[in-house]
Amino acid sequence: MDQDWADPDASPALFNPGKLDCRQWAAAARSAHMSYGCLTTKHHSGFCIWDTKTTDYNVMNSPLKRDVVKEYTDAFRAAGLKVCLYYSILDTQSPVAAGFYYAQTCRK
Repeated sequence: MDQDWADPDASPALFNPGKLDCRQWAAAARSAHMSYGCLTTKHHSGFCIWDTKTTDYNVMNSPLKRDVVKEYTDAFRAAGLKVCLYYSILDTQSPVAAGFYYAQTCRK
């Protein structure tokens, strides 16, 4: 989404990267002489890019239906790169965060 604060009510159907290729990411990282990569597994919108049972707001309910975190870790490890993962503890889809989310968007 083209927003600083993604809509927590957005449909998982919006996540559909048709050319997603984690092996290509790993090859690009190696060619840039990187030693590791860091993947955002869940940003503050609450959308998870791995197969999880904790929420339906995840990649398995998107058109992609693939565990991106697994593909990423497998590809980077196979290329000899260290794997780092980022997981936002803020989740604007959670009712607890609703006040925070709306306070941020109403300031604009």
